[in-house]
Amino acid sequence: MDRVSALASWAERRRDEAEAIWEEQIIGILNEAEHTGNIREVCRLNNISEQMFYRRRTKFGGMDVSEAKRLKELERENSDLNSKKW
Repeated sequence: MDRVSALASWAERRRDEAEAIWEEQIIGILNEAEHTGNIREVCRLNNISEQMFYRRRTKFGGMDVSEAKRLKELERENSDLNSKKW
């Protein structure tokens, strides 16, 4: 494996790890907001905008972490299939 492809592979693994952490965090934030009922305060405490909160709630609302991970896998698989030319 040459240096460029090794670096690309490393970067992809790091991105995947960061996304997995983010998915767990956002689901926790969504659950916290649901329990407290104060979205603005939860967003402030977690340093995210309300717009980001509502976008993520649209995508991940009602999911648990395993479902979010599965969604991400399916999105990646779909993207791979769409990028292949027949």
